[in-house]
Amino acid sequence: MDWWNFLTFIRQNLIYIHTGILFYFRIKLQNKTYKLKLPELTEPSALIPNDTLGLLSLSNIHIQENSKLTLLYSSSGGNFSFHKLTAALQHPGSTLILVRHVQKSKEGDQKYIFGGFANKPWADDGKFSDDDRSYIFSVFPKFQNFFFRPRPNETFEGNFTYFNTDKLRNQNVGVGKVS
Repeated sequence: MDWWNFLTFIRQNLIYIHTGILFYFRIKLQNKTYKLKLPELTEPSALIPNDTLGLLSLSNIHIQENSKLTLLYSSSGGNFSFHKLTAALQHPGSTLILVRHVQKSKEGDQKYIFGGFANKPWADDGKFSDDDRSYIFSVFPKFQNFFFRPRPNETFEGNFTYFNTDKLRNQNVGVGKVS
C-alpha cells in the first residue's frame, strides 16, 4: 500500500479519530468527562441500531449536530414507491439514505447495507448538484465512508446529488462523484 492509499484508508475508516483522541486526553489529563449524545430516532429502525448510529454520528458532523433523526420514508415490507420516496426527498434539509440489498445465490444470501448523505436539499431539476459534503458509505458487511478527495495535482470536480422525477428524462435519485 502506498502513502496515498494509506491516507485515504485512514480518512475513510477513521474520519473522526482526532475527536476520540481529544476525548481521551480530556478524560485522562484534565479529569473532564464527555458523553457522545446520539441523535434520537423518531421511529425505530431495522437498519440503524445504536452501534451503527454511533459510527454514523462519529463519521458525520451533521448527524452529530442533530438531536433527532426523522424517518421520512421506508419501504420495509416490500412496499417500494418511487413517488413516495421523491415526495419525502423534497423536505428542506440534509438527507441520510439507507438501503438494504440482499443478493441471492446458491451459496446463500449475501446482505448489504449502504447509503448516501446529501448535505443540501434535493433539487428536482435533472441536473447534478455539486456538493463537497455529500458522500456514500457502506454499513454492512463493513462500515466504510467513501469521500471524494482529489489527489495532488488533480482538479476537484466534486461530489453530487442528482434528483429527477420527470418521466421523459429517466427518473433517478443519486449521490456520488462527478467524473
